[in-house]
Amino acid sequence: MAATDGAVTEVEWQFNAVDVRPVARWLDQAVLPGVTIAPAGIKRLNDAYFDTASWRMHRAGYTCRLRWDGTRGELTLKSMADPDEGIRTREEVNQGISDPAPESFVSQPGPAVDMLAPLIGREPLRLLFALETERRLYNVADAEGTFGEIALDTTTIPVGDEDHPVRLSRVEVEVPAEGVDRARAFVSLLAAEASLSSSGTSKFEAALLATGLHPEPAFHDLGPTDIHADQTIGEVAFAILRRQFAIVVANEAGTRLGRDIEELHDMRVAARRMRAAMSQFRPYLSTTARALEPEIRWLQRALGPVRDLDVQIEHLDQVLAGPMEQRDDLIPYRDLLIAQRDRERKRLLTALDSRRYRRLVERFAALLPRGPARTYVPGRVAAPIVARDTVVARRRKLRKLGDRISRASAPEEYHAARIEAKKLRYAVEFFEPIYGRRAAEFATAVKQLQDVLGDHQDAMVAMETLRRHAQVSRKLPPATILAMGAMAEGYRLEAAELRSRFPRAYKALTGRTWRRLQERLDERAAGLPDPRKEQVERRPAAGSSKFGGQGDENVDMHGQAS
Repeated sequence: MAATDGAVTEVEWQFNAVDVRPVARWLDQAVLPGVTIAPAGIKRLNDAYFDTASWRMHRAGYTCRLRWDGTRGELTLKSMADPDEGIRTREEVNQGISDPAPESFVSQPGPAVDMLAPLIGREPLRLLFALETERRLYNVADAEGTFGEIALDTTTIPVGDEDHPVRLSRVEVEVPAEGVDRARAFVSLLAAEASLSSSGTSKFEAALLATGLHPEPAFHDLGPTDIHADQTIGEVAFAILRRQFAIVVANEAGTRLGRDIEELHDMRVAARRMRAAMSQFRPYLSTTARALEPEIRWLQRALGPVRDLDVQIEHLDQVLAGPMEQRDDLIPYRDLLIAQRDRERKRLLTALDSRRYRRLVERFAALLPRGPARTYVPGRVAAPIVARDTVVARRRKLRKLGDRISRASAPEEYHAARIEAKKLRYAVEFFEPIYGRRAAEFATAVKQLQDVLGDHQDAMVAMETLRRHAQVSRKLPPATILAMGAMAEGYRLEAAELRSRFPRAYKALTGRTWRRLQERLDERAAGLPDPRKEQVERRPAAGSSKFGGQGDENVDMHGQAS
């Protein structure tokens, strides 16, 4: 079907054919009650597919195709999707192009380039392969009108030996989304009469196989990610970092694209968990590993502003969807937030395109497969010992803050408790594979407390944001300022209600769920050797020579061999 600039949804059946000529004869001769099949011409298509050297388009789940007829072209970004009951449903974004050179069309304004540019960043596009297709078209109609387009494609895929290219014969039936049920019976008949088999691969995937191209993963094996009681704390820390780093990299493409706010959320949470792990396990990580903590903190901060605005806009949309009388008055405020998010997205994309981010990914990808340094004594402490010490200490810090909180406490006190609750939850979840159900139950209780505190903080931030925008923005009309005041009052009432829920959520930290976990923490740690204490005992006596045979190796103040 003819494409136009912008986004459309493509719905089609794809079939393999040994030869499309028998299919064409059947279509030319078929007489079907209530169905009309009409030839619609023959096209010759020249398609070039592009991606970056690091396969950014592929990792984002899209193909980048340029269709060129010699004088003008069309750039199409198409989502990749597996067939569902023989039907592929894919989003495609199209844009007219006046110059086929990648270095030129990536700067031509339009919907496809607007989507392409953030995905590829500063990486240039490279040609993957070029396909030549002869396409014979038919329109299919019933009493209600045209409901589909049939394409009989014979595609040539150049490979290493240009004298023997790979040829691919396909039959595709494209229909509008609302025409699937109308077309289903006809498509079943076509497949049966023409002996067609459903295709499991798209043309793009078939061309990858034919040309021997293999999309490279973002990184190769980072090492084991399983966690169990027999490991050292260094091994556990690296397993956690590997898990979270994989999530960070897996969500980079979606974060760049900006279509699904949950991908940025997942990337930010993973970065936050990496930072939490590096902070909690700092005494047990080598100098090389600890040196990366400021970099992951920088990434977390770079991701934060856009995510915060996503949350504010999402909350505002919920208000706009409700019965509030001043809905229309709030639209200018929403436009202001959207503009602010667009500015922050540009800053985020600049960060993701920076050399600092590339170096962060490269350094973690090099460090994590190596695992913890075997010569670093603190990293050899048994994980259950550190688990007990860490969880108990985190809970004690939270109790110290939480015991002082009342409904009259300042928002800053609730926020400080929220931060400590988050750290406690992460600590428990990090070791959950070792302690199983008892850890999971306590983590759930802490999460419920964290949710109350987090929602309270979101309400306070929203109030402050509304107040700040109302004071400094001269573009907002008076009616909008009044509606924002009503919203702020709603957040104030919500914060008050959340403070009333705090005592009950907080009580879970001292109940049976905690006592059961504490028992298991003590059981697992009991009797395990602690190499830190052994090293202290083996240190030379004061005044003795370090060459005096007081130990097998010399240890510096951090427990490292010198």
